[in-house]
Amino acid sequence: MRPPHVQAFIDRALPYARHASEATGVPVSVVLSQWGVESGWGTNHLSEGNNLGSIAHLGRYVSYPTLDAFIDDWVRVLCLPLYTRVRTAAASGKDPVAVATLLAESPHSESHYREGSHPVGWLLVRVLKDFQLAEFDDAE
Repeated sequence: MRPPHVQAFIDRALPYARHASEATGVPVSVVLSQWGVESGWGTNHLSEGNNLGSIAHLGRYVSYPTLDAFIDDWVRVLCLPLYTRVRTAAASGKDPVAVATLLAESPHSESHYREGSHPVGWLLVRVLKDFQLAEFDDAE
């Protein structure tokens, strides 16, 4: 069972995560995991500006007028060459854990997903598993 604040975040973000997944090939579970971690499940100051992914331009976090505007920019960022390995793994059918690990290992993201002595990607993978986010990968 998910904590109420996590479920509320998923309920709000799920349609957007599905759209982002369709546009990039990244599994919905990985998208939700990243957004949940980055936004504190919708509780941090960035989420007030509809920035669920901690996207920054020129060193400053972006505030978006809508979640749709955030999704457009998140898709743009995930289509940059530094995320090619992530998209390629997702397109080849790699499991969500492998895709989440590659996302965490990308040059920009690596410092965000390192926690203590755990390997890079551990946090995204733990969130994906602990909150059973893979159930959303096959749901319509």
